[in-house]
Amino acid sequence: AYCLYRLNKLDDALESLKGIEKDSAIMLLESQILFRREKMDASVGIYQKHQKSKIESLEINLVAGLVSAGRSSEVQVVMDVMRVKASSSFELAYNTTCALV
Repeated sequence: AYCLYRLNKLDDALESLKGIEKDSAIMLLESQILFRREKMDASVGIYQKHQKSKIESLEINLVAGLVSAGRSSEVQVVMDVMRVKASSSFELAYNTTCALV
């Protein structure tokens, strides 16, 4: 599935994920595929299910997904729940700034 994702064969990548056990790595790949397919709400939904996980870049991708889905008003609440500050990384600062624009 990851190879298909990297080749931008997104429909095939999603299809290959059907019927396999969905651990956190698979679910995060699925959310990235959905993000690329511009299915922002579905992508954000997966990230929100993993908020309590200690997955690197989860906050960055969740905020980017919210902004892309037109849900910028939710960004600050989500960041407060995750106890993360925009200044914790360049990418998070950028995505948070995009939410304010």
